[in-house]
Amino acid sequence: MPARPTRINMHCIVLNPRSSAVHEANQKSAFVIMPFSPTASEKNWTEIFDTVFKPAIEECGYACERAAPSTGSLIISIVESLRRADLVIADVTDRNPNVFYELGVRHSLRRGTIIVSQDGEHVPSDLRGYWYLTYGLRPRQVLQFKSAIRKIIAAIRKAPNRSDNPVADYLDREQINISHYVQRDNVKKLGALLTELSGNRLAIAQQLSSGEAQPLSHGCIQLLVQTLYVDIGPELLKTCYELEYRLGLIIKGGANSGILEQALERTELLFERISDIRDRIGRGEFAEPAVASTMVWSPAAPLRSTAIQECTMCSGSGQIECPTCRARVITEETDSLLTSVDRHCIRCNGSGMTSCPSCSSRESTDDRLDLTSAEARVR
Repeated sequence: MPARPTRINMHCIVLNPRSSAVHEANQKSAFVIMPFSPTASEKNWTEIFDTVFKPAIEECGYACERAAPSTGSLIISIVESLRRADLVIADVTDRNPNVFYELGVRHSLRRGTIIVSQDGEHVPSDLRGYWYLTYGLRPRQVLQFKSAIRKIIAAIRKAPNRSDNPVADYLDREQINISHYVQRDNVKKLGALLTELSGNRLAIAQQLSSGEAQPLSHGCIQLLVQTLYVDIGPELLKTCYELEYRLGLIIKGGANSGILEQALERTELLFERISDIRDRIGRGEFAEPAVASTMVWSPAAPLRSTAIQECTMCSGSGQIECPTCRARVITEETDSLLTSVDRHCIRCNGSGMTSCPSCSSRESTDDRLDLTSAEARVR
């Protein structure tokens, strides 16, 4: 039986995982899992850490640590290091149970783990398909280990999300299943939105032609703008907000033909664009914007630039009411409903009086109301 190689005795400084002196700014960290006490084939694990692992890992640009024996709660410190470390080296030589426990903890917390052993027989067969190296203690074997681990670390840096343990394999499969479920659920929601848009398109067209109110729905479009379960982009989101606002006015009976035409135009646009997005999601070709879409509401300039005053009784409600047919019109459509001279209601050619819906005061047509609107800006 060949004699074991003579080792050079070197002083090993065991670093506390919490010590800030170990890390330079932005330097990656490595943590070594290995026994403290002598095992069947090895007596001095600290010497192996100092002469084999630490130099090889530091040459790759990592600050290298191992757990320091203490009388306190050692396992808490170890788990923290296992979570924090960018790289973990687990020496399973002699199959030490503590090492395997810590290896399992690391597998459940983070990727970036390399299993090493002095003898390949010590590595369970289930783990040999992942990052795995054998090492020796002779100078030539130490050099070979340095070269091999440098290549593995480079591969880990190139593909940090690559699975390197059975737990990661399982989580990857679960993530695929969850993503598939969420995608399928979003396709269903968009399908319901398309059904709502098609029904509203028909109802609005009938209301425009007959002048009679038709049943409308806007629950699906409200769900989209309130939860943004699919980020359709800022411009299309703005269109959704505008349509939702107009549908609300139509449902409350406060819309004229101009509002109906605008709602119909936006409904047709959304139906076409949402259909395309749903199809692309189904094919796996849709990508949401890198930055989440956000809508910011702000006051817009008055529609009329001159000779505008507020209602003297209540500072203006933003609506005009015809005293004959009781039709209420939102302010941004006022010009299409009232003539520029006598301000009669086009719908019934009424008395020409304006009524404030908040305080019910009537004013003559010579007075002007301050009609304001709001517009959505994309940020």
